[in-house]
Amino acid sequence: MQTISKHFHMDPRGDTTKAADLLQRAVELAPHSLSTRFHWAMALSMSGKNSDSRRILEQLLEAQDPFAERQEAKMWLERAKKEPS
Repeated sequence: MQTISKHFHMDPRGDTTKAADLLQRAVELAPHSLSTRFHWAMALSMSGKNSDSRRILEQLLEAQDPFAERQEAKMWLERAKKEPS
């Protein structure tokens, strides 16, 4: 997951749909990794799938489980709420 995430952040102009697909697979392999779910939601948002991104972010934040990107997830959720689905 770290390799996928680092690559995605290194080149945000890259193929966000491919990144979202890879991150979805990472979530399937590590379903309890909240950080992986967060990065998947970001990739979905960047590839224009805002309703999917919002759904994942809302689930992450409602769960109240700690994860390193919680504050960033809140900001992304607010951004996703302002954009069309």
